[in-house]
Amino acid sequence: MTDNKPAKTAGPRAAQTRETRNRILDAALREFSEKGFAGASVRTISATAGVNHGLIKYHFENKDKLWKAAVDFLFERLGDQMIEPDGDRHKPRAERVRLWIHRYVRYCAEHPEHARIMIQESIRDSDRLKWATVNHIGPGHAVLLRSLPVTLDMERFPRIDIPTLIYMINAATQAPFTLAAEIRQLYGTQVHQHDFVERYADGIFDLFFRPYLNATEQ
Repeated sequence: MTDNKPAKTAGPRAAQTRETRNRILDAALREFSEKGFAGASVRTISATAGVNHGLIKYHFENKDKLWKAAVDFLFERLGDQMIEPDGDRHKPRAERVRLWIHRYVRYCAEHPEHARIMIQESIRDSDRLKWATVNHIGPGHAVLLRSLPVTLDMERFPRIDIPTLIYMINAATQAPFTLAAEIRQLYGTQVHQHDFVERYADGIFDLFFRPYLNATEQ
């Protein structure tokens, strides 16, 4: 007769391990996004995550592998948030695009560390950026390069190629959350509040998408 006791305890133990690992990665993303790779402290990450410093070494071996694991986690989270719900797939294209924009703006609002980390590495043109480009950014852009011509009537953009358009939209979408402190000091606006996020997402849709969707898709 097989003893099932280990199987009963494996689930909670595995869940606790995942929770601890995710807490470390969240703390790492904040530290890397604020201080860059060179300035980031693994000891600060461990203190923020509430774990022993040795546990980070056990899970990730070194700072470079921790950075890569954190960026893997970042893009995995982005992918999960951007999945289109099954119930949305039969809606008019304009509405599907609007909902897509809302999902992405909410992600940018919740995780400003994403843009900040990429800015940190782009400034340095680092090997870490090359790794992220190959493993995450490039494949993500490939999806957009295929979908944008379908989504938009590109004949209305005679002077803009699609890669340029992607960065124009990204810059507009990420800016208020990357510069949240500046906007708060200038205007007293709390950009992470729900009402601001939703209004901002609608503004992005109205500015970049609504006028350029094919008439038959609205």
